[in-house]
Amino acid sequence: MPFAALGFLLFAGALHATLQLVIKRSTSPLLVLWGSFVFVAVALAAPFAYVVAMEGGLPGRAVPWLLFSVAADTGYVLALSRAYERGDLSVVYPTIRGTGLLLIPFVAFALLDERVSARGGVGIALVALGVILAQMAGAESSRPRLRGEVLTCAFAGVAMSAYSVADKAALASAPLLLYLYLDFALLALTLSPFAVRRWGEFVDGWRSGVLRRNVLAAGVLTPVITTLVFLGLRRAEASYVAPVREVSIVFAAVLGRFVLGESGWARIGAAAVVVAGVVFIAGA
Repeated sequence: MPFAALGFLLFAGALHATLQLVIKRSTSPLLVLWGSFVFVAVALAAPFAYVVAMEGGLPGRAVPWLLFSVAADTGYVLALSRAYERGDLSVVYPTIRGTGLLLIPFVAFALLDERVSARGGVGIALVALGVILAQMAGAESSRPRLRGEVLTCAFAGVAMSAYSVADKAALASAPLLLYLYLDFALLALTLSPFAVRRWGEFVDGWRSGVLRRNVLAAGVLTPVITTLVFLGLRRAEASYVAPVREVSIVFAAVLGRFVLGESGWARIGAAAVVVAGVVFIAGA
């Protein structure tokens, strides 16, 4: 993996863990995420118009991938929000990311004909092992207790693998900034019916200032993270990009332990396995 791609993805991982903390600490994860997409769609409307004027519209071959990505990402946001309302950051996050991680190489092979080298395969396996260990470590009471919760996390992971591969395919022809804006604008649209059902909660939270601060924080972090990931996708195979991003599990475990007071020192130790996998992938 090129060093530049590795740097983009490691930085994105740190910011992504911070974003998850913001979402988890909120009383309404779905409203925070929806509000952040609306914020980005409004704040970047003028730059979007400029990009369209200078570069033209989205290439036709990228449109199906964009729509597929938005559909998968919508499912991901809904499942992620539900999971955070019930489970711990240091359990939900590894479960979702681990599921997506294990599926991405197969989806990338099926849709993009990407093939993983032997060294890359070892790295992916180590990252997956680290994710599993991080999920299993800690107090029994902090794990998802209901089958439905586990299935929700698994569904989010499947959706993550789908939109990751779709983004990789679309960015082969789509201008980065144009694609980024359309992705967020369409997500704001597809999530609106779910957010409107909780409009009263949104208004109350916005007036109190708590929801407003979370939305603005997520609105700033989300496009920065996505841009970094897209830059990585343009420089490396999707099968390698997703595992490297999983160093965010290290940061999430630390944040969960020291900021949220969750149990699970062993999860921080398991993060070393994830780092070992990243080292293998970086050399692939």
